[in-house]
Amino acid sequence: MTFMAVSQTGDIMGVILNNIMHRDDEEEDEEDDETCNDNLKFKDIVVLLDKIKREANVFAQYKNVNRILEIKIVTVNEAYRGQGVCKALIDKTKEYALEMGCQMIYVECTSHYSAKAVERLGFQCIYSLAYNDYVNEHGEMVFKTQSPHRGAKVFVLPL
Repeated sequence: MTFMAVSQTGDIMGVILNNIMHRDDEEEDEEDDETCNDNLKFKDIVVLLDKIKREANVFAQYKNVNRILEIKIVTVNEAYRGQGVCKALIDKTKEYALEMGCQMIYVECTSHYSAKAVERLGFQCIYSLAYNDYVNEHGEMVFKTQSPHRGAKVFVLPL
């Protein structure tokens, strides 16, 4: 389910894309191998996101949780940042999650700013991976990020 915040003048203020995960869902490849092989940077991102989801292993950490709303993407137009747009989108997502019988909200944050935003909203960090610890088969850092983006974190909000 996708929600969009739109200004009175029609500007897109922000967007949030959500997905419901079930304990018994089979693991799916996010993208086929051919797509990943065509673009190595894209492949690096997909491999990182797969590693984060696999290592966070939310269903193993929360044995009594069977249905989770996953925030896939949340973005706020630069012109509207700091005005509560992210909070409003997450509040709407929380309403939807409860309507759908989800027991938890899950989000992977690869940006320092998104991690801070969900922390302020009461989400709990259950996993983190420093980018300088994430290396390829040659021992080289895969992602050389600018400060303050130093790692990826997974957060949950029990409902």
